[in-house]
Amino acid sequence: MHHKRAKSSRSASSIVAFVFCLFVICRIVAPVKAGVPKEEQLVAFYQATAQKSLFQRDRWIVEAREQTTIEYHGSKKAASRYVYKYSAYRDRDRLDSRMERTTFLSEENDRVKKRYQYLILGERLYSYIKMLREGEQADVVIASNDLSLRVLNSAGSGAKALAGYILGDAKPLAKILTEESSVLHTRPSMQMVNGFSTYVLEATTPYGHYTVWMDPNCGYSPRRVIVERGPKDLYGGKPVSTPPRPPIPGVRYVNPLGHRPTRVRARFVLDILKIKEIGGDFFATEGTATTIHVYDDGSIEEFHSVCERILVDLDPDFNDIPDAFVLDVPDGTRVFDVDFPAGRFKWQNGKMVSLIIEPISLLGKPLPELKDSKIDLLSADANDKMMLVCFWDMEQRPSRNCIRELAKRAGELKEKGVTVVAIQASKVDGNKLDEWIKKNNIPFPAGAITADIEKTRFAWGIRSLPWLILTDRQHAVTAEGFTPAELDKKLSNNPEQ
Repeated sequence: MHHKRAKSSRSASSIVAFVFCLFVICRIVAPVKAGVPKEEQLVAFYQATAQKSLFQRDRWIVEAREQTTIEYHGSKKAASRYVYKYSAYRDRDRLDSRMERTTFLSEENDRVKKRYQYLILGERLYSYIKMLREGEQADVVIASNDLSLRVLNSAGSGAKALAGYILGDAKPLAKILTEESSVLHTRPSMQMVNGFSTYVLEATTPYGHYTVWMDPNCGYSPRRVIVERGPKDLYGGKPVSTPPRPPIPGVRYVNPLGHRPTRVRARFVLDILKIKEIGGDFFATEGTATTIHVYDDGSIEEFHSVCERILVDLDPDFNDIPDAFVLDVPDGTRVFDVDFPAGRFKWQNGKMVSLIIEPISLLGKPLPELKDSKIDLLSADANDKMMLVCFWDMEQRPSRNCIRELAKRAGELKEKGVTVVAIQASKVDGNKLDEWIKKNNIPFPAGAITADIEKTRFAWGIRSLPWLILTDRQHAVTAEGFTPAELDKKLSNNPEQ
């Protein structure tokens, strides 16, 4: 009897021990699955790191180099190779981005070099392209839209990807995951990528299907990104299957174009090999990128890039770099202003100057738009009234006398149905201008050109200051460039007077 009780007790102890071991094993194994963060958590972790990335900061210097080879399968195009050297400086609203690209055209190492500089000062982008072949011309292009994106593009696809921008995407990867994903999914267990343990996130977006391997030991930064794009997925702002543009007449292409097939699929693979911690934040410093384009005729393009950031400085002293934020453009270089394509300009003494000495006359034309003058011409009590616009310079005595003369006649001109507006057309201290207007009791609206003064003066046909412009009641110009003494004659010649 005693023996049976002992045996029963041992059996019960064995069961308890087995259950306890099973409980321990479950506690050990379960966290592997339960410990994988939710989709929203992974995205939030990565977004927090991305908000501290290089392009989100106000001051930095970065230098990078990249080598890209292009291979063609199923077509007669010759393989090509590119080598990039890239450097950029940022100091708040100033950004100076420079790139030198060497194109190797053949196995004999025939090469073409191009040098690019993108300089942002305020709200203007100056982009300089120089062909490093004797006899080639350099151009300067002035633009005012998509400034940061154009500068990012100057880094090449590999350096851009290290900064969190996938080739063909207008937004950084973090924003696409947080703002554009219709479906998010995490794989149930961690995976090894390039020797690192990562969580794997998949996302369906308008730009394609993204698979991102995130390293929890580096702020959940990506260790690998694969993007699969189908015909309808967006690529560079357009569907992948958008037909190619026709060749531009007069442009010499590295490869003969002939028939240009339509792309039907695209694949991008980014592997981040090195991530460096700087000041407690994480920055990708070395990686490889592969882009594959598949076309409707069965041909394939493969782009293979190796990129390395050789310098990341988050606390630079720009006093040690005297040529930073200075456009390296020789005098006489042709300038094309995309915001004012009708103008002709050249670069002289560190700025763009007009090649057209005599501005175009406005006679018979409607008044141009006057932006950033702190005054709306069409709402300045000018509805169905003639307008007299005086461009002047407070620092010049003839201009001040002109404004005083018009102020004396303001009541008389108002009775004749003439609305007077004064526009300061040279750079001046705004407080001093307001003080002078108030002190001299100027009764009509007064504003100042605050944006591109030279371009505004050119668009308005201003040859000297002061400059008077008179319109009819529909605000078409009837007289320009006259003196206050000639005003009565110009009014009498106005058919609506």
